Amino acid sequence: MGNDFIVMIHCLTYLAIHHENRYSSKDLAFNACSNPAIVRKLMSQAVKKGWVSTTVGKQGGYQWQGNPKKVKLGEIFLLVSEDERLEKAFKEAADPTCLVSTRMGSVMGKLQEEQIQQQINFYNKRTIQDMIDGVQTECH
Repeated sequence: MGNDFIVMIHCLTYLAIHHENRYSSKDLAFNACSNPAIVRKLMSQAVKKGWVSTTVGKQGGYQWQGNPKKVKLGEIFLLVSEDERLEKAFKEAADPTCLVSTRMGSVMGKLQEEQIQQQINFYNKRTIQDMIDGVQTECH
């Protein structure tokens, strides 16, 4: 799980709580302790999903559009980690005569995929609304 996942959840939760306002990528990045370029990349994905709208200009920015009860964290996990999953392919070793070297990549790849599926299942039980509730509970 990467930092993008955490930043995306942070920004979406913030926007959902403050759904009546628009926030720039600079504002969201400051709030999430991130970088505006990263926030823009992540928010472009949220816009495509219909969770967030964007308006350009001086009064522009990102604004929450979705139903926080319907945005599953597992969907966010998949959205921001798909590239990481593809990059984590295990390389086969150079020794073609070694049983371990020739098969370890395949075995580890299967284990990794199982782990990722467990993470997705775990996060699919939680939504942005759960994050909102958690944040609001911690404040009281």
